[in-house]
Amino acid sequence: YTRTSGIWQPVWLEATDSVRVARLRITPDVDQSQVSIEAVLSRSVPDLKLRVTARLGDIVQAQSELTCRNARPVATLKLEGQRLWSPERPTLYDLTVELLAGGKVLDTVQSYFGQRKVSTHEGKVYLNNAPYYLKLVLDQGYWPDSILTPPTDDAIQYDIKMTKAFGFNGARKHQKVEDPRWLYWCDKLGLLVWGEMANAQAYNDEYVTRFVDEWQQIIARDYN
Repeated sequence: YTRTSGIWQPVWLEATDSVRVARLRITPDVDQSQVSIEAVLSRSVPDLKLRVTARLGDIVQAQSELTCRNARPVATLKLEGQRLWSPERPTLYDLTVELLAGGKVLDTVQSYFGQRKVSTHEGKVYLNNAPYYLKLVLDQGYWPDSILTPPTDDAIQYDIKMTKAFGFNGARKHQKVEDPRWLYWCDKLGLLVWGEMANAQAYNDEYVTRFVDEWQQIIARDYN
């Protein structure tokens, strides 16, 4: 393995209101044709409202507005005639989340989600309640010229498109927590992702503590 250090993912600064959406936790429910959107807020203030809108293209599919009782309000959208996500048909809903107070929009977040269900039954993996055979490439996420850092978005797309062209429907991302841009293009282009944590060079109490802490952060970041 080539030694690496330093910042290897994009960094940006963003101006926000002191009351803002810190992150989203989106949970699709294929069986009920609905999706739950939990907005984790920086803090809660009186008379705060959350408005959530889901679209396919320019057409609104569902919308909900609710009063925030705490700093983790949850909106549930019912999706009539839901369209499911799969590697063969990677349909994604566009999502707009707005935080309002006194009729003023304090924060707006643009995101997306896919309606999909992954489960196991009698030793088989199921996707959207149908048996699905996993054909995964082992992907360690190295790039010839930039090591751990994807050189461009075009390079990421090319990698995913070539993976699918070889007949794979997913990637086992090995020993690396990938750049969110790669996960985004997997969602857009239709590639399942099997993620795992990197091994310890030396197994000890310090490693266990770091592993548990970092793995929880990773799951929180990539839950959607």
